[in-house]
Amino acid sequence: GVEWHKKFHAIKIPPMMHFNEAGIYCSMWLPVAVSFLTGWLAGILGIGGGLIRMPSLIYLVGCPTHVAVGTDLFEVAISGLYGAGTYTYKGRTELVAAVIMLIGASMGAQVGAVATKYIQGYGIRYAFGFAVLGCMASIVLKLGAKQFGMPILDDVSTALVLGVVSALSLYILLHFNACCNLELAQNSAKA
Repeated sequence: GVEWHKKFHAIKIPPMMHFNEAGIYCSMWLPVAVSFLTGWLAGILGIGGGLIRMPSLIYLVGCPTHVAVGTDLFEVAISGLYGAGTYTYKGRTELVAAVIMLIGASMGAQVGAVATKYIQGYGIRYAFGFAVLGCMASIVLKLGAKQFGMPILDDVSTALVLGVVSALSLYILLHFNACCNLELAQNSAKA
């Protein structure tokens, strides 16, 4: 396919920056423009910026997949902190529920961070694409339920989302397990 990031890297508008973890050298304005546009789209569409930002980091900026995931999560943490503070100040936060959810999210994030070591970039991209398509289909079904007065479509939408999440979790778990077993076998062969 077309490697858009190489075309954008050819634009040499100072200041030029070297991003060590991603291994890329480009104008500082490229990530600024990508983050502005993805933030703008996220604000208009009412979605988390990661849905747009992570693929943009991969295909427009040229970050490796695992670096794009980590970079996006770090940026979301900072911008989310601002949003969380604003909502909490206005009294629109259920703190007890947030703390309970934080426990599960922190454990899940640890497992996910370790799993990216074993799942190659394209596997992560396929899983991400599958999740986006599943969410799109779910939204279409929910809209259809309202438009055509068919509440069964609402139930199908919920089942679809749960199925997509379960399938992705199973894929990651099986791939993670296979790669861990392979690594253990290689380490025991060396010893």
